[in-house]
Formats: sequence, C-alpha cells, structure tokens
Amino acid sequence: MHDRAVGLLILLAGCSQGGATQGTGPASDLAMVEQPGPDGGGGLPDLTPPADLALPAAEGKPLWARSYNAQVEDVATAVDGSIYLTGSFSNADFGDGPVSSSGSSDCFLIKFDKLGQRQWAKTFGRAYSDVPRKVSADKDGNVAVVGYSLRSAATGTHDAFVTEYAATGAQRFFRTYGGPTVNAVDVGISTGFAADGSLWVTGGFEDTIDFGGGTFTSAGSRDIYLLKLSTTGAHLLSKRFGFTSYDQSSGLTVMSDGDVVVAGSAGYPIDFGDGNVGTNPSVDAFLVRFAPSGVARWSKRFVQRQYSVSTVVAGNGGTIWYVGDFNGSVDFGGGPRTPSTNRAIFWAQYSGTGAHLGSFMLPSNNGIYLTNPAVDSTGQIVMGGRADGDIDFGFGNTVAAAGQSFVFKSAADGRVRWAHRFGGSSSDEVKGTAILPGDQVVAAGLVSKSTQVGTVGLSPYGFMLTLTP
Repeated sequence: MHDRAVGLLILLAGCSQGGATQGTGPASDLAMVEQPGPDGGGGLPDLTPPADLALPAAEGKPLWARSYNAQVEDVATAVDGSIYLTGSFSNADFGDGPVSSSGSSDCFLIKFDKLGQRQWAKTFGRAYSDVPRKVSADKDGNVAVVGYSLRSAATGTHDAFVTEYAATGAQRFFRTYGGPTVNAVDVGISTGFAADGSLWVTGGFEDTIDFGGGTFTSAGSRDIYLLKLSTTGAHLLSKRFGFTSYDQSSGLTVMSDGDVVVAGSAGYPIDFGDGNVGTNPSVDAFLVRFAPSGVARWSKRFVQRQYSVSTVVAGNGGTIWYVGDFNGSVDFGGGPRTPSTNRAIFWAQYSGTGAHLGSFMLPSNNGIYLTNPAVDSTGQIVMGGRADGDIDFGFGNTVAAAGQSFVFKSAADGRVRWAHRFGGSSSDEVKGTAILPGDQVVAAGLVSKSTQVGTVGLSPYGFMLTLTP
C-alpha cells in the first residue's frame, strides 16, 4: 500500500531527553553537513541521505493467501519456513474434506511449507467448546498450542489446555488443567519454547488449580500462572502471582538466553518476587522478566487503562518489545504520553535489563487494538490488530470504512515502513503475525466479507496472508 512513512505521530524516548523525532521528509528537511574541500577546509554544503535509506527496503506487497470458514486465532513460523495456523471451527474443510466439531467448536492446526503448500491438518478438542489462543514453534518444527476447553455442557467451567505436535503432525501430548469449582474459567493464554525443547506457558486461573507441583489458590477473582513443561508434557516448574483483584497474563516471549518475559493486566500490589510490588494503586498492566528458574529479575508497572490487553515479543540484541493499547496518559519510562484522542496503540522497546529505549504510538478516535507482534532479522517489528475508527499510519488518514483489520511494519526507531488496512466492519481483525526466512511477513486473522489486499483476495472468514518485507 505504501513504501515509506512521511510523518508518524511518534513518541521517542529521546524526545523526553531533548532529542528530535526522525522522519523521512522532503529534501528541504534533511540535515546539512559540511564536506571537506581539497585543502581540508570546509567545502560546499551537502545533504545527508534520509536515515530511512539506511534501512532495508520496505515494500509490504501481498504475495498469496489462504482462506477458511473458521475462526483463525494465531500463526507461527519455524526456522525451516514452515507455517502453523491455528483457530477454532464448527464445520470446515482444511483440505481433507468436510469436518465437524465434536461440540460447539473444536481447534484446528494446519502446517504449510514456506510456499503455502499444505503439509497436514489436525483437529482436536473435547466434547463441548474448545478455543486456542496462541501457537508457537521450536527450531525443530515442533509446535505447541494453548487455549481453553469447556469441561461440561451444564456449567461454564473452562479448563486451560496445552497440546504439542511433532513436525510430522503426530500429537506428542494433550494436557488440561482446572480446579473443582463450578463456573471457574482457567485459560492458557501464551506459550513459547526454550532452546532445549521445554515449553513455557502462561495464563490465568480462578479458585484452585494444580499443574503438577502442588495446589495453587487464587488470592482474588483470578490469578496469573507461569508453567514450564518438559518435552513429554511433564511438570518442571509452576508459579502463581496475584492480588485480591483480577490478574491475568496476556503475552509471553522466550529470550535467546533462556529467560522468559511475561506481560499482562494486574491489580495493586502484586509481587513477582523481585522486590518491586508497586506503589501506585491505579496500575493495571505489568511487564516482568524471569530467569529460567522462574525467579523474577525485574518488573515494571503501567497505568494504561487499556481496552484490551498488552503483549510482548523478544527483539534483536536482547531487547524486548512491549505492545498494546492505552486510554489516557501513560509513562513507559520516557515521560508521560497522552494522545490527542486519548486512545492509541503503542510499541515500547526495553533493554534486557529493563531500561527504556523508546516508545511510539498511533492515536485513533475510536477503539483500536494490537495483537501478537513479530520481529524480523533486521530488528523491525510487524504488528496487526483492529481499528474501529480513524488511524493515520503516516500516509494520510484512514477510516473505519476502509476495514477494521490492519497490519504494519515499524523500524526500531518507530518509523512506519508500510501499512495495510482492509476488510469489513464486523469483528474483522489481524489476530497474529509471524516472520518467514527472508523476512517475509505472515498475517492471520478474520475478515467478514470478500476483501482485496493489493492483488491478493481474501474470502470470509479466517485468512492467512503473506507479504514481502
């Protein structure tokens, strides 16, 4: 749609320190430098090239897509270029003929090669309603899915589930976790593999639950859990965190050194074990880094008043990206930020030690949400989500009539490289993004009507779309 941002409403860490926002404006806006003359003195002034030219070429051109009559929830890629798509369905055809769920919905998992050729499709679930939330693949192509499963038709009791498949499509294990209380909702929210193939899982639980290391009891209406499983699904480690209110994790990423970072929503105070319980009773979001042993290294609190949830992804060079939405004013570490509309999406970058490196935002005049992001080999971040109102990615204002779904790519300094907005206006959303070898982008989600993105067509309902870097 667009190749380069001309102007972006950016919030840079440097701005709070007297720095200037960077952009790719016309030549008259470029910095002037003195070039040495033949005698070593000052020669004629020359123009430095736009900083954007130092970045890899940006395009975002749609390449190919797949569509299914199903609810797509997330997408992941493996190092060999395999793509894994997950979601839920009642009646669908994933390539082996029509299939129906055993209850109101079952889960599906489809593997594609990097060219989009289907390798296999699996469906799984218990007798009632099953919904996946996140999919993750390891270096060997093993893939894990987490979510929640309705225990019986007579109650609203949901159990968290974790399942893992080998690259061949063989199911390695399927585990459910839940307490005895009727109407308790226990969920798996996010997951990621450690280098040794063990699996980290996070989510929320109500009342009591036992992951294999002893019974946890929630301090409030819901608490957070952090769980580590072996390659066979055996319990290795589990932790609970929470206060007397509603506490819920919403994202997890595994760092290259084996640490795990979790984001979510939580009340005050909450103690992750690093000695920082918080001091502001208005906090409603957190970011915390754990060692492989489950010991917290550091944590942060934010007053976001978000509409949905925040999530996290590992960046290049040991950095961390924290992304989501907020309403009002928030300080990510570079000073308070307040969008003119009071509603915005954000992406904030931190060092491995938790130092604020930069924070950026795009405001909207209506609800706007970000979902699972991805980072490419050059350190640029791809994000998608849903916008119910106006949003300007830096190329001119777009409106809800252009579609609720969007996907865009940002350089590490906050400059939007390209963006697409598309779809209809009935729960349309990009639910997840991933990166293929060569930095091609995969976006997956929902559109409520037949939609054209560039030269690529999407059919209702669930879709997977690939784009150039």
